[in-house]
Amino acid sequence: MLKKKLIILLFLFVAFNKLTIQAEEIPSKFFIRQHWISLTHTFDILSKDQPMGTVHRKHIKEGASHYLFYDAHNKLQAKAYMSFFDWGASLDIYDGDEQLLGKVEEKIVHFFPIFDLYRADGYHAASAKINLCGTKYTVIDPATHQVFAYLWRHFFSLKDDWTVEILDPTLFREQAIDYRLLILMLTFQIDHYHWQNMNPNSSL
Repeated sequence: MLKKKLIILLFLFVAFNKLTIQAEEIPSKFFIRQHWISLTHTFDILSKDQPMGTVHRKHIKEGASHYLFYDAHNKLQAKAYMSFFDWGASLDIYDGDEQLLGKVEEKIVHFFPIFDLYRADGYHAASAKINLCGTKYTVIDPATHQVFAYLWRHFFSLKDDWTVEILDPTLFREQAIDYRLLILMLTFQIDHYHWQNMNPNSSL
């Protein structure tokens, strides 16, 4: 009887861990789609097969906003608080329990934004830079300059719909980047790019 209970507990433990790992996995290709009409600036995150969640930007006060990432079951997974500086912007990202996931910092180099992603332990895990046409971000490992992801859109588009491709899933896992951190970083880049084009003299 005791042996049977131990087997059941072991099975539940393995099943729980499997679900946890799956929840933190990210597909090698997914999409960020802007809503046509929304009370807040809203983006759907979806893979080829199923929705992954939604990101909302909520305006708090002049010069301050935050982003909320809900999963496909409408459960809050992460939130990001945005700050602006003379040299760029900063995004502090937390999970639903207010535990720090990491930070994204923007800096302007030769008139183009570069986004640096830092894990909660302070490790500089990724950098992203846009191309001259404004249609593609390249995400690299800052230490080796190896490319492990692209974020791109078509040149002619009525709204901001982007595709994310993880080129090197092994490197992505080695960098130990929380998938929520990556999603909010990419959404912030898209939103920031859109806002600057629409309002060149204003902040988000």
